[in-house]
Amino acid sequence: MKNKFVCIKLKTGENIFAELAAIDNELLRIYNPLNVRTYKSDDDSDGISLSKWIPFTDDNEFDIPTEVVMYVGKLSDDYTKFYGMSNLRYLVEDIQRTHAIKVRNGGDVEEAFHSMREDIESVIALASKKYGLDDEILRKTFISSDEDKADDIKIKNNVTLH
Repeated sequence: MKNKFVCIKLKTGENIFAELAAIDNELLRIYNPLNVRTYKSDDDSDGISLSKWIPFTDDNEFDIPTEVVMYVGKLSDDYTKFYGMSNLRYLVEDIQRTHAIKVRNGGDVEEAFHSMREDIESVIALASKKYGLDDEILRKTFISSDEDKADDIKIKNNVTLH
């Protein structure tokens, strides 16, 4: 399978987008699984949202017994980008949380801001290559300008460190 980004249908009815690491007769190993939820929007069009498959854990690698898997198919380029953008959003939130804890524990705000910005720049560079995303759009989406910084550390997805 050329594209390692897959949609998995489980016998429980769950649909998962993930990165396929390995598959054999007994186990499917996946990275960064996101649960797919479909819904009808106000204008009656279909939509999907992605959320962490197993929330409240820092784990990002999971083994699934193949006996509970109904189907594994590769994601289209558009869904790969959607999956990548969603994964990046969760990763940026984790970076922000890490730096917020450092500041709350007495760390220097200015140092935290620059370190966080460097970390986010690094994951944006990786995500743009890995998922085929436009890194300029990612920077505009996830990184505030220096003038936005003001008295606190802001990132455009509405997470602020105080």
